Amino acid sequence: MVLTFFWRYHFAERNITWGYAVIDATVATVFWRQAQRAVVALPLFYVHIACVFLYFMTTVLQITHWWMMAIANRLFEFEILYVSGCALFRITKLKAIKKGRANGAPESLG
Repeated sequence: MVLTFFWRYHFAERNITWGYAVIDATVATVFWRQAQRAVVALPLFYVHIACVFLYFMTTVLQITHWWMMAIANRLFEFEILYVSGCALFRITKLKAIKKGRANGAPESLG
């Protein structure tokens, strides 16, 4: 039991960081493959590459786990906003197509 606590407080943060890096590298690979077919996935690919870089720099510069998670959280929030924006754009375009406007062009603001 003492060894478990020792491992958790001295080595786990670095190992958890690289666990996150492996997960984000895998997700970045998936987004890269999707970006070859649709441009929408390309910013998500770049966000996950930024996360892998963040985890690398966390290990090299010995940034605390709290700061790493705070920055990763901001990157995740950007992803959520981007996906929400894409969904709203798609909904607007589909409604415009349904109404019969050419190429789903949105109504003019004027």
